[in-house]
Amino acid sequence: MASIEIKNITKSFGEKVVLRDISLKAESGEFLSLLGPSGCGKTTLLKIISGIEKQDSGQVIVSGRDISDDLIEKRNVGVVFQNYALFEHMNVFENISYSLRLRKVAKTEIKEKVKEVLETVRLSGYEERATTELSGGEQQRVALARAIVYKPDILLLDEPLSALDRRIREQMQGELLRIQRETGITTIFVTHDQAEALALSDRVLLMYGGHIAEDNIPTEVYLRPKSKFAAEFIGNSNLLSGTYQDGHAVGKNFRIPLYQEFPDGSKIVIMIKEENLAPSSRSYSMGQGLVTNILFQGTTTRITIQDHDIELNMRVLAREGAEIKMGQIIGWRAQYASAFLAAE
Repeated sequence: MASIEIKNITKSFGEKVVLRDISLKAESGEFLSLLGPSGCGKTTLLKIISGIEKQDSGQVIVSGRDISDDLIEKRNVGVVFQNYALFEHMNVFENISYSLRLRKVAKTEIKEKVKEVLETVRLSGYEERATTELSGGEQQRVALARAIVYKPDILLLDEPLSALDRRIREQMQGELLRIQRETGITTIFVTHDQAEALALSDRVLLMYGGHIAEDNIPTEVYLRPKSKFAAEFIGNSNLLSGTYQDGHAVGKNFRIPLYQEFPDGSKIVIMIKEENLAPSSRSYSMGQGLVTNILFQGTTTRITIQDHDIELNMRVLAREGAEIKMGQIIGWRAQYASAFLAAE
């Protein structure tokens, strides 16, 4: 297993700066996700690590060795692209063995390695299949097998599940995590899908405008973000402005307990995820408001209420939502809230 460190990577295309002094480190066997909106630089960073793109400045270091100037074939990095990039004129065995043949591996060893990796991705017996006859999920497994058959130091995944339908995608998330855990390959995964990044990763790096806005474990990034961008991008959040006073977030019409501490009088932004805001009897509520919208979404219902000049959204189980009516006045209570200092 190998570690990877990115040191002060900067990359521009013409006058547009795509990456701005990016630094990060993934430990051996770690699964790290680069998450962010389109154009934030995550795929460019992946291409720089693989050697497809050249950085303007900075270093790519794998287990202490600087590979910044190495050719693609010298980096021992596996890559799975969004479109899989399988060779249609080759069968499954030929696709997977391609990199081994380039490395002049003996034929008997190639056969053994392909058999082993097909067992890992649960496609035993598929050697002679044409790739054009495979389902999307099977093609994704072949692409993954081809990327790991030569035991790379680092595995790079560029939105490999985005072309799959929802059911197959969820199945492949579990398979991808299983394979990564079994092989122990240090993995960097690029995605714009929040749920995917949170479910698969040891750490999530949230990128925005060529910078890393957050770098933390999934629960921290989701529940306790450190910036307005992160709070708005990850999940569905209610953001309120207030002041920190004696363990509480205090606003014009609310007083919410916090588990974080700030100097008294600090201007803060309070974040309450929709699922952490719940209807409450008035005697236990932190506020009350008029129900202005009800959106049934199958297993859950999204309720919008207006409390004076504050609009709040809460997500409740469908059976709870069925009891709430438009125009009703209901109490609300934050079951969990976090906060960060307001930008000056």
